[in-house]
Amino acid sequence: MSPAPRAPAPLALAHALALLLGALLPGAAGAQEPVPVAFVVNDALTKDKVHEGVEITVRAGAAGDAPAAEGQTDAAGRLEVRLAPGTYRVTYEKLGYVRIPDSPLEVREAGQLVTTTLTLDLESAAPAGAPARRTVLVILNWGSDRARHVRDLDSHLAHPTAGHVYFARRQVALTPTAAAHDSSAPAPEANLDVDDTDWGGPETITLHEAPPGRYQYWVHDFSEGPGTIATSDVVVRVVAGAAVLGEFRPPPSATGRDWRPFAWLELDEHGGPSLVPFTPEELAAGADRTHDPTVEDVLDRSDDPDGEVVACLVCSLATALLLVLGAGVAAYRAGRRAG
Repeated sequence: MSPAPRAPAPLALAHALALLLGALLPGAAGAQEPVPVAFVVNDALTKDKVHEGVEITVRAGAAGDAPAAEGQTDAAGRLEVRLAPGTYRVTYEKLGYVRIPDSPLEVREAGQLVTTTLTLDLESAAPAGAPARRTVLVILNWGSDRARHVRDLDSHLAHPTAGHVYFARRQVALTPTAAAHDSSAPAPEANLDVDDTDWGGPETITLHEAPPGRYQYWVHDFSEGPGTIATSDVVVRVVAGAAVLGEFRPPPSATGRDWRPFAWLELDEHGGPSLVPFTPEELAAGADRTHDPTVEDVLDRSDDPDGEVVACLVCSLATALLLVLGAGVAAYRAGRRAG
């Protein structure tokens, strides 16, 4: 009679169970180790102002799934967590500010700093009984890695008749139309809050009570390095009232000086905003990598960072005028002596 088979030893059974779980559970075997990720939240309109108490929720799965990380920013506007490399969605919330839901995040192996900007909810901030001012904001953020990211990016917004808002012309009065503007309301205008020249942003262009039409927005690489627009963690958000209309990141092909996240920002006759995307044919032709010169040419100050060329030109003209006047006076005196 053959002996009965021996029961497996407890250690061998545990080892077999571990192998089975490793084969069945995604990420249980060979999962990448979490890396440090720091979130910093600043203000859309005030340079170097950070936001404390922002609720940040990071999820890898569906909205109902348990968060991969969550917490509040501290007095420095910062929250530090650890996340495994991969793709996540991040939601930012603070009372009185426009909520940013499901912002895409790609965590890399080395970890990273994620800078995000909050915008005051002007509808909730308006005094009781007073109509909120109709606004559209285009907010530019980019990375702060001095070895890998572009140092100085510029926001530009132009309209064929309303004008061009950018670092050298930071406030433009817009022409109202009778259909879209109440004469008792504040005057329409567009402005750029801060010309940020040393990484990160934000640069925010705000349209107040803007007239109907198509507005073109683009990002310009002023400093040309050390990275490119494509490699600098660039994010453009468009906020209207209390909602985010769109969030955009550049494609790998955005290695030139200009990038347009959308074809047009269009305002209807009532001031209602919408974003017009590029067609596949336009993207194939590279329309998102250049601005339309018929709207407004970019003034590129890369060869003249402090306006020195203009200043020298004015000085040269003044000097030439003085020389001409001096020569004329000398000739007049010589004529009088000769006479």
